[in-house]
Amino acid sequence: MTFLSKLRRPTFRNYFLISEKRIWLIVFFLVIAEVSVLIYNWFFQIYNIRVVGVITAVTAVLCGVIFCLYLEVKDNTLKHYEDVKFYTKMPFLGYIPSFKKIKDVRAIELIAHNQPSSYLAEAFKEVKESLVASYRQAPLTTIAVTSSVPKEGKTIFACNLAIAFAQADEPTLLIDADIRKGDIAEKFGMGAAKGLTNILSGESSFENAVVSTAIDNLSFLSAGSRVPNPNDLINSGILKDVFQEAKARFARVIIDTPPLLTIGDTLILTKDIDILLLVARIRHTFLDQIIAAKKTLGNKAKSIAVVVNGS
Repeated sequence: MTFLSKLRRPTFRNYFLISEKRIWLIVFFLVIAEVSVLIYNWFFQIYNIRVVGVITAVTAVLCGVIFCLYLEVKDNTLKHYEDVKFYTKMPFLGYIPSFKKIKDVRAIELIAHNQPSSYLAEAFKEVKESLVASYRQAPLTTIAVTSSVPKEGKTIFACNLAIAFAQADEPTLLIDADIRKGDIAEKFGMGAAKGLTNILSGESSFENAVVSTAIDNLSFLSAGSRVPNPNDLINSGILKDVFQEAKARFARVIIDTPPLLTIGDTLILTKDIDILLLVARIRHTFLDQIIAAKKTLGNKAKSIAVVVNGS
């Protein structure tokens, strides 16, 4: 990513308006400069303290601005949803605001159910509506959720998107397809149970592995028991049958998958889903990672859209 391309990025033009940290950095430069002038004047009695003070203040602000520009050029993380459209040309589906205002961390995981009137719950509903409206002409039963790297909020997004569909009176199945590190069962307060790996290994049937949740219209299929050969199970032809049966029984099937750039399972899963949603997190996801994820996917997914996580 070149210096000129960063200068042309949409978020660069209004950078100082949206970055509170940078504003405080400039103020810091200004305060340090003025305090230095006062201390110098205390010892040496500057002849025209006002003129020197003004010149110092202007110089401090310019130094602060230049330093902030340097930090911006060096910073290659996602800062605004416009960066997604500008750099990747991928469809932008919606934006989830920051979670910082929610004090109860546990409530965030299923916020659409725990606090259905909150601004975050409304954001998930808006993304759901945008998804349905944008792909009205295409089949939209199986929806996979992934990210470029871990810690981008994809699992929380998948859970709450499934809840949003269920609250709209649509029979919904949430599948934890991260068979290595899946932990959605814990978020729903469920213990160890049969799940996806048990179906793929022939230890359980689809009917026995899918369980109802405390949320109306929402069922859940956990990742299942940990297995030594996850690649073999994912590559088996049984996975396609699982998705086909899920589509026949539910109006929506939300699938939480592993991060794209760390585990290759998602590339296999995308063959049998209707759309893949890529979650990217503000100030966390590098733009190069999003671009790499797009290249990795290539034409393997029928449709791709990006959801920006503001937390």
